Amino acid sequence: MQNDNTTPNMHEEERKKATENVYKSLKKGGVNYFPLTVPKHIQLLKQTGFQHVYVFWYSYMQMGIYGVK
Repeated sequence: MQNDNTTPNMHEEERKKATENVYKSLKKGGVNYFPLTVPKHIQLLKQTGFQHVYVFWYSYMQMGIYGVK
């Protein structure tokens, strides 16, 4: 199929969208994110009404946690 320059090529639209997404991501550069610590998570859950909070698993930057109100 030949592009007659009257309607945008679908691939061109996808490329433009991808380029926009790259620039949005680059704008986030220099922003540091500091995840909450395990004790801070537990503290926040208890402050919001959970009487029992349990960490059943964690490894590096991931954690499995549940609470009982």
